[in-house]
Amino acid sequence: MNCPKCSGENPDTQRFCGECGTPLPASSPADDAAASLTETQIIPWVELKTGVMFAGRYQIIEELGEGGMGRVYRVLDTKVDEEIALKLVKYDAACDRKSLERLRAELKRGRKVAHQNVARMFDLNEADGVPYITMQYVRGENLRRLIRKVGRLDASQAVPIATQVCLGLAEAHRQDIIHRDLKPQNIMIDEDGKAHIMDFGLAQLASSVGRTGRGAVEGTPAYIAPELVAGRPPDRRVDLYSLGIVLYEMVTGRPPFTADSAQALAVKHMTDLPRDPRETNPDVPVGLVRIIMRCLEKKPERRYQSAEEVLTDLGYVEQELSTGKILVPPIKEELEDKEEREKPKPGRRLLRAAAALAVLAAVGYGAYHIVPIAPLRPSIAVLLDSSAEIDESLPGLSRELLKNTVQKLASIPRLRVVPWETVSGLRGAGLSDKKAGADLGAKYLLRLNLRAVGDHYWLTANLIHAARGNIVQAYNMDRPKEEYFLLEDDLPWRIARALKVHFVEERLRKIKQREPKNLEAYNHFLDGNAILSRDFEAAVAHFEKAIEIDPRYAHAYWGLGNAYEARYNRPPPEGGRSEDLERMFQAYHMAYDINPNSPEANLGLGWAYFYERDNAKAAERFRQALKLDPGSFMVNKDAGAFLRSLGLYDRAVKYLSRAVRLNPIEPEPLTQIAQCRAFMGRYESARKLMEKAVVIAPDSRSYLSRYASQLALTGRLEEAQKALEAFERRDPHGQKPRLAAAFIAAARGEREAALSLIGEPHPLTFEEAWIFLLLGMKDEAIENIEAGIEKGFTERGMYLYSYPCLSKNPRFKTLRDEPRFREILSKQKDFYLKELKKLEKL
Repeated sequence: MNCPKCSGENPDTQRFCGECGTPLPASSPADDAAASLTETQIIPWVELKTGVMFAGRYQIIEELGEGGMGRVYRVLDTKVDEEIALKLVKYDAACDRKSLERLRAELKRGRKVAHQNVARMFDLNEADGVPYITMQYVRGENLRRLIRKVGRLDASQAVPIATQVCLGLAEAHRQDIIHRDLKPQNIMIDEDGKAHIMDFGLAQLASSVGRTGRGAVEGTPAYIAPELVAGRPPDRRVDLYSLGIVLYEMVTGRPPFTADSAQALAVKHMTDLPRDPRETNPDVPVGLVRIIMRCLEKKPERRYQSAEEVLTDLGYVEQELSTGKILVPPIKEELEDKEEREKPKPGRRLLRAAAALAVLAAVGYGAYHIVPIAPLRPSIAVLLDSSAEIDESLPGLSRELLKNTVQKLASIPRLRVVPWETVSGLRGAGLSDKKAGADLGAKYLLRLNLRAVGDHYWLTANLIHAARGNIVQAYNMDRPKEEYFLLEDDLPWRIARALKVHFVEERLRKIKQREPKNLEAYNHFLDGNAILSRDFEAAVAHFEKAIEIDPRYAHAYWGLGNAYEARYNRPPPEGGRSEDLERMFQAYHMAYDINPNSPEANLGLGWAYFYERDNAKAAERFRQALKLDPGSFMVNKDAGAFLRSLGLYDRAVKYLSRAVRLNPIEPEPLTQIAQCRAFMGRYESARKLMEKAVVIAPDSRSYLSRYASQLALTGRLEEAQKALEAFERRDPHGQKPRLAAAFIAAARGEREAALSLIGEPHPLTFEEAWIFLLLGMKDEAIENIEAGIEKGFTERGMYLYSYPCLSKNPRFKTLRDEPRFREILSKQKDFYLKELKKLEKL
């Protein structure tokens, strides 16, 4: 007997083709009886010619193609005079009556999805024993053909298609319907460029084609999610995995995994990591790479959890493509309300410190458990080896080795790396590997030990599985001192190989541009950085020596600019000198001219423009720094500080919050967020943030003073007083925090005491204006506001009393009826609309 599908010869007694597995036509009545007992019907395969009328109403116009379930035709439905698509179901799929019933139920559910990006499924019927499906006809071509035609799509073409697919998926998922077989062949692009998802509800039946028994899986091998390969029940995240592969294929021209067989391909979905799309197409934006890689996470819980989440991040990429400006997705802010906080996992409380708790106990609050701002979950943390003997002659070089290794590993999109600032602030040098890994959220630790032996540098590096405490890989490397940078470069490559991840050459090349060509120049740069805060002249001498040795060393110019900036920002008469501003500007500009791809040079130039009040140029430099290194703690902290200094407080919080996420044990961004909150009238949030800062830095008198002020602002006068008493106990001979004490006195109605504590001349601060308002002294508050606007930039380096603050802070409501205040508000609004509003796009 010949198979009707492949024409292969089979014995008359055989019911299925030995070549392809197709059910064979019955040869006797006995066979027919057997078929009925197994609920199997034998359906002939039908080919329809153009012009033929099918099922009494559908006139065939053309064949559109053949898929895993059958041939698809464009037909004219003569009853309604409308073109639709008609799919004849292959008999090897339709022969199972249970499969047909399941398909009918799926189609019934699929009809609930009414969305412009989902092709409608109409009905399942039979004509002359042949099952067929009617559905919406989309005039255009499928995404697979489009990719083959153009090779690969630009991001500007791929993102809108992915967005429309996500919109369709989101609607289907809201109806609890999963596609299970999303692939380019099932995405039609119509003549207007609109994407339509096809074949919702057909994946289950399609999976039965060629099914051989238990263990069969649903979906197309090239696009199937790992959990389907493993036989686990699907949920909506299987569609998001397939979406990641579709996106990957759109921007590279090929799927991430290929193999010689379906079984081998399925194994790759389970085990292999996809290569970075930029290895094939360097023009793929970083944000789009992150979306693709997150969709392709092996574990469903590490993927996006909904199509809406993917849509949000695609929106940021789309804005970047349309504006050319890097956009950092917002991170959910911490410390708004207790119920909004993410509960920390056991062993992850980074901010628990005995000294800090002692301070709070002295203030009178007892032992607090402070919830940290949830850190990122990296895979590896790089530390200096505390268990080995450290070469005391190389502290600066060792710290830079750690920092540079982190930066180079962080250039790998598939690897999460703990920021070096977080590692450098980790308390407890003798922490066990397990504890260090838990505190830093790292699966692996890389412990480094650098030594100078004669004319060589020796580097010992141990890659450790933190939870197990065992060494995964040990490296012992040495190089002549003049080849130090080759030693530094070799290590990240070895770690990448051990972890089976891949570098992106272009990103690594940009990091390498920051390095000097001469180790002596590098050491002078490190020495200058080490003493910058305490010896201006010596630091400048080191930076100038580094420049003398290597005139094209951009970082040395950046360090020189930092030195002049530090002196420029000192109080008069030493600070604020125009010649320091000029030298700062020249140094930063030289760093930028040598290496415009340096985030540090862009930040420095941004601050120089800010001091010269050219805020548009300043914003452009900060924007570029964020584009170059969006995951940098320093870049996000400086971008936030810049916006805070302009009075754009809500926008500043976006970047300051990211800085806190990148380095949860650095208090300064927390205090800046607290200031932004307070300036906008959100005093309780500001108090909580300052509480955190005090826990992190219990020895800081400045933070404790600000904390006392925030306690007073929220009406916690007794607690504020205890905080001041703790301050005085810690520093009985130091300068008392007058403004915090004045707040408490003003809140108690003690007018003379409050005014005495403020003193003369009145300081240019928000706090002073609020004290006057607490005392009912409106004229004095307005005078302070006027002085702050006039002198705030020159004396405080900030645009005090910006329009967003004056218009939104509830403290100023009592001044709304005052003509002077209304005039101030009008002028500040004009300045805001003219100069500052456009900078909010940062």
